[in-house]
Amino acid sequence: TFAKSFDDVYGLGADMLQLGFLKVLPGTQMRRETEQHDLRYMDEPPYEILATKYMPYEDMLYLKHLDNILDQTANSGGFKYTLRALLRVSGMTAFAFYRKLTQWWVKAGFYPQTHNAKGVAAILKQFIEENYVEQQTELLEILRFDVFCEIPQWRPEWLKWQTEAIFEAVSAFWRDEEKVRRYIPAYKFSSWRQIHKLYPIELFKADWETGNAEEIFVMLDNSGEQQKLIKLPIEVK
Repeated sequence: TFAKSFDDVYGLGADMLQLGFLKVLPGTQMRRETEQHDLRYMDEPPYEILATKYMPYEDMLYLKHLDNILDQTANSGGFKYTLRALLRVSGMTAFAFYRKLTQWWVKAGFYPQTHNAKGVAAILKQFIEENYVEQQTELLEILRFDVFCEIPQWRPEWLKWQTEAIFEAVSAFWRDEEKVRRYIPAYKFSSWRQIHKLYPIELFKADWETGNAEEIFVMLDNSGEQQKLIKLPIEVK
């Protein structure tokens, strides 16, 4: 029943899904029903539940692990296309997939540390390579897209960036000011450094939404308050 409720809520597509753990506070009805439900909880604040007659300590501990890893992946908002693709290729329900990810994450020694976005990206790369060998080319390309959008200016070599291969094609695009203004009406050249910072361009070889193999040039417009994603009709000769 817990797994089904998790799947139902995850399916709503909310930005964040948090697991709540009961606090058995002094003076509450739950505290008075301790014996009835065989409640085991912390002796000191926050008096969080550890086990009940319905759920043993081992299961509760497992859910704490899952909660921690869910926070660092789905709840972070930084890897949404990678996680969607992983769910799609796994063929699992949301809870079954996060159970698999949690078990692997803990066994690999990445728990209980808290990892920043770069660390999580590296962990997801390893998870993909060890668990989805046949689909890893597609999945790593989608992970690269998430990194491109969410961690500006970070280009780890292990994600195989196309920057050098597309240099001439991208340079030709920037030299055609008329074409540039079709996509950035307020564009004004200041410096190449500023251009690369505000309008990075990269080539991807898989669609991040469908996983289909195709070449897509993407520009991120970071010049305003809200980031814009623009697909460009650039060809590499």
